[in-house]
Amino acid sequence: MRNEHRMTKEEFEAFEALTKVANLMLHLPLLHPMEKEETCHDIHKLQLRLLARPGLRAIGWKEKKSKKIAERLK
Repeated sequence: MRNEHRMTKEEFEAFEALTKVANLMLHLPLLHPMEKEETCHDIHKLQLRLLARPGLRAIGWKEKKSKKIAERLK
């Protein structure tokens, strides 16, 4: 397997950060009966998006150069 078909360092860091956020969210007191399930579903959606990126590269999708997120949020 070629390296471009694996998660990049930045993707892996985002995945780890997402894991930390999920743990923090799931340890907050519940305010709604479906909150835990909805939070898990939302986190899984983001995990799937990150995990899909190596697969997209493997089938030929190219990364587009864009401004850093911080610059876009200004």
